[in-house]
Amino acid sequence: VGYSSVANSLTITNGGRVINNYGLIGYAASSSSNQVLVTGTNSFWTNSSYVYVGNFGVGNSLVISNGGRVTDDMGLIGQDTNSFNNQALVAGAGSVWSNATAVMVGNVGSSNSPRMQNGGLVVDYWGLIGEEDSSSDNTMYVESGGVWRSRLISVGDLGSHNTLYVEGGSV
Repeated sequence: VGYSSVANSLTITNGGRVINNYGLIGYAASSSSNQVLVTGTNSFWTNSSYVYVGNFGVGNSLVISNGGRVTDDMGLIGQDTNSFNNQALVAGAGSVWSNATAVMVGNVGSSNSPRMQNGGLVVDYWGLIGEEDSSSDNTMYVESGGVWRSRLISVGDLGSHNTLYVEGGSV
């Protein structure tokens, strides 16, 4: 969705299903303001590999709401050096983002921010926020009834000013 372009969208709703290998939302450096919305009970986006939210791009988003579900091997938000201000929101009862291995927030990028709230759930084995030395100001928000289930969590492994912010949610 917006592999190398601006302001494209994919909406999966009313029990819709999309099945693919890789989910690419704003993948290239020239991409920005692209969005995927998965909303409503029995609406699914199933990826056999990774989901990238702004691999190199800026201001891209993934929204999972009102019982929507996304599954993948790994979720990456703001993966590369020039990727920033990318977001993910998981909100509403039954809304789930399930990652078989990991969620990486700002692996090398900066100012990326996923949020879980109002019953939204993110599941992974390993959660990383600000992994490499150039990553900074990335924040994972777990708010107002949001839940993050992760077996291992790393905040700012080599990066600086990265945050896990929990207010009214649970980790």
